[in-house]
Parts: sequence; C-alpha cells; structure tokens
Amino acid sequence: MATCKIRIYLPLKSNLTPNVSEVGHFDMQIMGNFKLKLAKLNGGSELFEKTYTNPIVSYAAGKNGVGQVSIYNFGTFTIPSNWMLCTTPFDTSDVSKLESTLNSACRFVKTATSDFGTYDAFHVTAGEFKKYDRERHSCFAALAAWCDVLGNSSLKTIYNNCTYPNGKYDDEGFKKYTAWPMFKSYYQAWSFDKIR
Repeated sequence: MATCKIRIYLPLKSNLTPNVSEVGHFDMQIMGNFKLKLAKLNGGSELFEKTYTNPIVSYAAGKNGVGQVSIYNFGTFTIPSNWMLCTTPFDTSDVSKLESTLNSACRFVKTATSDFGTYDAFHVTAGEFKKYDRERHSCFAALAAWCDVLGNSSLKTIYNNCTYPNGKYDDEGFKKYTAWPMFKSYYQAWSFDKIR
C-alpha cells in the first residue's frame, strides 16, 4: 500500500489574493520509491533507469506543444511565492501500475532546472497525451488518468462531467477544473501545505 497526494497550485496576486485569471496547475506526489526504466528519446540501446524518493510527477506542454512529464525528487522541489499549494491524499495498492504506464508511454529527454527545481523531462510518445492542449489533454486530465490507473477514479469522473456534459463535448468545460474553481467546488477535500 502506498499513499499519493493530489496537489493543486493556486495562483496568487502580489497582495496574496486569488489570481483567478490564471489556470493554476495540478500534479501528484508519490510517497515512497518510484522506479522508471525506459528508452531515451534519441534512440540507441542505452536505457534511462532511476529510482525516485517521494517524487512529484507533473504533466505540461513541452517544446512545440508536445506532452511532457516532469519528475522532481521532493528534496529538490520549491514552490514560488505566487502559488499556494494544497493537497489531498489517497491510498493505492500498487504504484507499479503508474510506473508501467510511464515506462511504455514516455522517453527520457534531459535533466533540467526550472523555478520549481531540478527535474527529469520525458516526452510522451505514445497514448492520448502525446500532444498537450488545455481543453482535453491538460495537467488535470493527465492527473485524472494517472489516478484512475492507481484505482482512484474521482478526478476522472470530474473531468468527464466537465468535458462531456450530457455526453457531448464542451470546449469550455475545462474552465470548471482550473485551480480556483476546483478549490472552491471541493474545498473540504484540500489541506493547505505550508512546505515551501
């Protein structure tokens, strides 16, 4: 049994009030070890192999809109002052299901540094998240799919209800699961995380 944390990043203005014009971000922290063994983007027989401790797994747009997974070791991660972080935990019986999902869908690109710290970048080369778009293949949609793989379908249900209300696609539905609307709709689920 392992615990995962769904993480929501709430954008703030300089006076620390909600910045509702920004969409925010979602990702996941896996408590414990998380192992990847996968090919490198440029081919060859050498594999990328690494074990992370309490990693933060995130999805966003890479170069030219390609879907990119970024993985941070928790010890290297920092949160910029214009974000507020809240989390909600869930338990999963087997994190290897997500390891297998990423091993088959991703290819290692590089180790890089951002405002959040040092991370390993992977391009998604298979599956539905090869191309990032905010309406259907966003950080929330990827997180919902990952949680579903780990046995928690709650975000997938929210995603489907927003994106396909009454069984028909709504291209404005994504606005319902940006950070501040999600926080307000499910505020009882979130706990403030003071770690910076």
